[in-house]
Amino acid sequence: MRTAMVAAVVAALIIPATAQAAPPAVEDLGTLPGDLRSAAVDINDSGAIAGVSYGTGTSQHAVRWDRFDGIKKLPDLGFDSWAAAINRDYVVVGYAVNSANQAQAVKWNFSGVLAQLTVPGATSSVAYDVNDSGTVAGTAMINGVSQAVLWDSTGAATILGAGTVPR
Repeated sequence: MRTAMVAAVVAALIIPATAQAAPPAVEDLGTLPGDLRSAAVDINDSGAIAGVSYGTGTSQHAVRWDRFDGIKKLPDLGFDSWAAAINRDYVVVGYAVNSANQAQAVKWNFSGVLAQLTVPGATSSVAYDVNDSGTVAGTAMINGVSQAVLWDSTGAATILGAGTVPR
């Protein structure tokens, strides 16, 4: 009886160690029609993905993938755009290039409506992340200096200042 018990304990310890995990599933998310490739940049807990679909040359378009609707191009300012993050409410942030060829921080709401995130005195800006409360983190170029910025859920900006590099 004792030998059988020891054998059962040893088997229980050995079998999980040698069992192989199933390989992760790979899913092709596709590209926008006519585009050449795409990149997933962020995913929320529901499996919705923010990313970029790349066209010919250097053109790029912010996109959101959803298991029910597939890939959707997010509105832009008439030029390139890029998506950096997505939160639980499907709010996506990133940038859209304006007619002056400057990146402007933007967010897209659940419906995909574009909202520019402005910073007084900034010539360009980029939104890099959004939390589940809707606060957006990014940077803005003000007087030639990159400044850290937070935008609250209504789009009001707080300039946190330029970072310093430790020496």
